[in-house]
Amino acid sequence: MHNDPNMVSAGPAAVEVRGARPPRPGPTAVPLTPPQAGAIGVIAVCGDPEASERVVARICAQSDPKSMPIGGVHLCNFHHGNHVFDRGLLIRRNSAMFELHLHGGTAVIDMALAALAQAGANVARDPPGELPAACNIWENQAGQTVLFQECMQAICLAQSSFALEIAARQLTGGITRWSTLWLTRLENTVVAAVDLLWKIHTESQWILNGRPEAVYLWHKPRIVLFGPPNAGKSTLANALCGRSASIISDVPGTTRDWVDANFILTWGDVSLAATLVDTAGIRETSEAIESESISRAREQMERADVLLAVLDGAAPLDPSVEAQLHRVLPAPNDPSPCQPPMILVVNKSDLPQRRRPAGAGAAARTVSVSALQGDGLPALHQSILQALGIARIGPATPVVWTRRQRMLLESLILAVDIAAAREFLRELIGDDSRPVK
Repeated sequence: MHNDPNMVSAGPAAVEVRGARPPRPGPTAVPLTPPQAGAIGVIAVCGDPEASERVVARICAQSDPKSMPIGGVHLCNFHHGNHVFDRGLLIRRNSAMFELHLHGGTAVIDMALAALAQAGANVARDPPGELPAACNIWENQAGQTVLFQECMQAICLAQSSFALEIAARQLTGGITRWSTLWLTRLENTVVAAVDLLWKIHTESQWILNGRPEAVYLWHKPRIVLFGPPNAGKSTLANALCGRSASIISDVPGTTRDWVDANFILTWGDVSLAATLVDTAGIRETSEAIESESISRAREQMERADVLLAVLDGAAPLDPSVEAQLHRVLPAPNDPSPCQPPMILVVNKSDLPQRRRPAGAGAAARTVSVSALQGDGLPALHQSILQALGIARIGPATPVVWTRRQRMLLESLILAVDIAAAREFLRELIGDDSRPVK
């Protein structure tokens, strides 16, 4: 039987459906600007060209996306149902990608994403670490390699100055320089040089081992505060964010549900965008609402990239609270590979200190702070960045952040001869014809 595109599989046999076309998945709609108020907000719609045109046409009634040339710009009204919610620019970047340039209010962006979802798009709320393949505005620029295009996307998605610097350095240094230097070394080598293969295997593994840390440059890590009531978690959350993100009160159990906010971690030249999560106080209770709040706090702790255990250093620790804390803290010299790194934050250092939980210093990093006065916050920033591994990344460090890059490095580790290694390196750079300097 011929391979007919209009044949639909139905178990062991095939049912012929003349004129049928396989359903096309909806395009992806993703914001290219951070989820916060600004002058301009940009949303990309990319995927199958016909599907992208169809979705965009449903929210831009005055434009005909099919007739737009690549690089074309239309000024149009954007609709959600029968209502106009903004007037802005529609740009066709390439055959499969459109950009909506809107006013940058958070309500406008939310309304645009809701309209796109209703029109059939798959919506991603936060800027991702890696854009879909169709969201490539450089595909028509002659001479630009795949790696260059990935670096430019990473620059667009950077949410801190440090992430921007690392992404920009990969253009000529970092992974680009590492790859081209190895190609130079291997270019005239035709024999299966065991020592060279072993070294490139080792260096490739080292770069891959650093990938989890590099991912945080583009995917905001979740920093979760937990601890007993009235330890000052909400005051600490507000101090770290530089604004009122949580309700502060002397009444135990004020924080009933988790609250999250975006903030920037800084230490010297290193900066990193992160999400801070303030949770309800953990203690033994029979009150139904508070028990649910504590359960939700534990759920947030399981999703954390770093845990901050906040204690009141000026008050004796209740034995039940200490028992709860030790159930969460890893045993000394026996860290769980599944548990995120933890930092013990002893708050209220501006007051006379009473005591710390026994053995906590051996189980976690310890930082003393005064959330009210701001003392110790730089040391806490440093400890969080060290726990995330970001402090190990320098401007010249080769980093990988896309699936394509990771798969090619994994292939390099398994390369059995020099020819295969050269092939994977050329593919990593993304252009076999690129001269090696």
